[in-house]
Amino acid sequence: MSSAAGIGFPIMLKASGGSGGKGMRVVHDPQDLAEELESAQSEAVRSFGSSDCILEKYIEAGKHIEIQIIGDSNGNVISLHERECSVQRRHQKVIEESPSPWMTPEKRQAMSAAAIRIGKLLKYENAGTVEFVVDAVSGHFYFLEVNTRLQVEHPITEEVCGVDVVALQLLVATGGNLASVPALNPVPQRGHAIECRLCAEDPIRGFYPERGTIHLERPADAAALGVSRLRVETAVQTGGEVSVYFDSKIAKIIVGAPSRQLAIDGIARVLANTACIGVRTNQQFLQSCLLHPEFKNPSYTTSFIPDNLEKLLLNPYLDDSFRASKVLSILPCLWARNGTKTNTGRPFQHVRKGFRNQLLDPVNTHMDIVTSSLSEALVSLAQFTTARDLARIFPSPTVKVDDKGTDGVASVSSRVAATYNELSRRLHQSDSASKADNEQSFSVQLEDSTARPPPPGNKDSWTHEDVAATIEGHRLSATIVAHPRQLANRSTSQMAKAVHMMCHFPVLGDWVDFRLRSPLTFHESLRQSVTAVSGSAVKQLFAPMPCKIVTVQRKTGEMAKEGDVVLVIESMKMEINMSISAAGKMKMYVGSSDTVEEGTLLCEVE
Repeated sequence: MSSAAGIGFPIMLKASGGSGGKGMRVVHDPQDLAEELESAQSEAVRSFGSSDCILEKYIEAGKHIEIQIIGDSNGNVISLHERECSVQRRHQKVIEESPSPWMTPEKRQAMSAAAIRIGKLLKYENAGTVEFVVDAVSGHFYFLEVNTRLQVEHPITEEVCGVDVVALQLLVATGGNLASVPALNPVPQRGHAIECRLCAEDPIRGFYPERGTIHLERPADAAALGVSRLRVETAVQTGGEVSVYFDSKIAKIIVGAPSRQLAIDGIARVLANTACIGVRTNQQFLQSCLLHPEFKNPSYTTSFIPDNLEKLLLNPYLDDSFRASKVLSILPCLWARNGTKTNTGRPFQHVRKGFRNQLLDPVNTHMDIVTSSLSEALVSLAQFTTARDLARIFPSPTVKVDDKGTDGVASVSSRVAATYNELSRRLHQSDSASKADNEQSFSVQLEDSTARPPPPGNKDSWTHEDVAATIEGHRLSATIVAHPRQLANRSTSQMAKAVHMMCHFPVLGDWVDFRLRSPLTFHESLRQSVTAVSGSAVKQLFAPMPCKIVTVQRKTGEMAKEGDVVLVIESMKMEINMSISAAGKMKMYVGSSDTVEEGTLLCEVE
C-alpha cells in the first residue's frame, strides 16, 4: 500500500510475466487495491504461471506508443519506428496503426533514441518492442516495458518499413550484422498501415467470448475493392470450431495504403466484405471504431473506446435511409422461396410450400414473418403477391398474442386448429387497418445466385450462396448460409418451426440471423414464448459457455442481494463476473476450479 500511495492513485496493476491485457487492473480507490490485486494475481498465475505483479502510474489521458527494435551480437540496435496502439478495450489492443498520426518528427526521434538506448543497455539480440505511455496533454513519455518477442502487430511495421522482421530475426540469430543490410541504413517509413484484430466475442453482450462452428469464413476480394495491399492472418476456416481454450482472437486483417485516410477507407471496406458467419465477432465494432469521427483526430487516447462505447456499439452504416429500411429481410425471403438452387427443376417450383387454396383467409396469404438479430427496427412482416416481382413490408407483426383457450390442450392437431382459428380471427379484424397504415410496395428483381453446395458425403454441412436483388433501383447483395435440409423440409405444418438463415450483408458490414416463419408458426412460437416466461422471475444462473469456475463468492445458505456478484468464471482466458438478478438465500451447485459445460445450472436463489 505504501508503494501505491507513493506513486499516487490511480495506479495500474500488471502481471510481470504477462501481456495482452491479462492480469491488468486499474485501481482508482485505495480501498479496492487488495481485492483488485487478488484478482490480477489469480489471472496472472493461470495465464503466465506466476502471480508476481508490478505497480505503475496510470495516466488517464494517455497514448500507447511502442517502438520496434532489432539488436544483433555486434552491438547494433536499430529502430523500425513506432506503432500507435491506443485503441484498446480492457487494456487489450484492438486496432494498431503505423506511423502514429500524432507523432512529430522530433518526438519520433526522441522516442526511438530512448528505445535504442534501452536495447543497448540490455545488449539486446533479437526483435523486440519497447513500449511507452505518453501523456497526451504534456507530451511526456514514460517507459513501460520491453516485449522480448515478435508481437501481433508487427505486420504494420513491415508494411511501412518495407522489411521482413522475421528475416531480420534469423539474420541476427546466426550472428549477422545489421550494419551490412542496405535497406536499414536508414530505415524508410512510407505510407500508412492499419491492423484490426478480429475476435470471437459479442460486443452487444458486453464482449462475452463466443464459441461454436464457423459455417463460412471467406476473406474479402481485395482487387474487387480496389485495395492493393491486404494481408490476412487467420487461425480459422469454414467448418472450423472456435473453442473456449484459447484467446478469442481468430484473425488479423492488415491494409497498407499511401495515406492514413486511404488505409482507413480500405480496411473498412475489407471488413465490410469479409464473411465470418456462424460465430459472433467484433467485426462491426471494428468498423464503428475506424469510421468514428474521433478516430480521425490524431490526439485520440486509450480512453477512445470507453468514452465512445455507446455509439461504437451501433452499426455505422444505418444512417442511410435505404440501408436502414426493412428491405433487408426481402432477400432471404425471396431466396428461400425461389432463389435456392435446390428448388430448380422440381414440379410446381413456383408454387410456394405450404400453399392452401383458401384465398379469402388472411392466414393463408402468401407471406413470411421475418425476425432478425439485427434490431427491432428490422423485424418485418413480408407479404408477397408474386414470387419474384413484388414485396409488401409491414413494420411489425400486427398479431397480438392471446393464449386463452389453448392451455391444457394435449393433442398437437387440436392445438394447431385452435391456433389457426385464433390467428385467422385476429387477422380478419386487423387486416384493413394494417393495409391502410403500414403497407409499402417495393419493386424487386432477384438475380441469379451463385451456389456453393456442401462437400459431398457431408449431409450436415451448411451450404452458402451469393445472392443479389435490385430493390427500387438499389442493388442489394448478400451471402446466405443455410442448412439444405431445413429448406427442403420447410412446411407450415410444423408447429413453431422456423427456417434459420444467416446472411452477410456488405452494406451492414456484418451478418444477420434470420428466422422465417409462416403466420401460423409465428403465432404459435409467440404463444409458447409467453407461456414459458409468464411464470416466475429469473432466479437461476446458467453457464453462458463452457468455462472454469474461478471463485465462488457466496456459500449455500448465505444471503445475496439483487445484482451481487456470486461467481467468477473464466473462458477464453478472460474472467467474467456472474451476478444474480434476484435477492434471497443462495444455493450453489459448483465449486472453485470446477469445469462446466454451457447451460450448466451454477446456482439459484431459494
